[in-house]
Amino acid sequence: MEPESGASLSLLVDGMDSEVMSWVLQEFQAWVGEGTAWVVLDRAGWHVSRRVEVPEGVALDYLPPYSPELQPAERMWPRRWPTGTLRRWRR
Repeated sequence: MEPESGASLSLLVDGMDSEVMSWVLQEFQAWVGEGTAWVVLDRAGWHVSRRVEVPEGVALDYLPPYSPELQPAERMWPRRWPTGTLRRWRR
C-alpha cells in the first residue's frame, strides 16, 4: 500500500513458487515506478529462494523467524481451522 495515497496493488496468481514470486516483484516494481520500494516478507521458501529475481528498485526485508505476532495473516488460521482439523490433516 502506498502510504500517502492509500493506493494498493492486487495480483491474483494460481499457485506460488520462485518464478511467480519473481513475476510479482517485477509487477510491483512497475507499479511503484521510480525510487526504492521495501517489501517485508516472511521466510516462506519462495520468498528466500536464490532463484527469485529481485528487480532494481525493490528491496526485500524479512521478518524474524517464529514471529507470527508480526504477520497479521497468521492470526486468521485459528479461526479458519477448527480445533483438531489441522492435526488430522497432517497425519
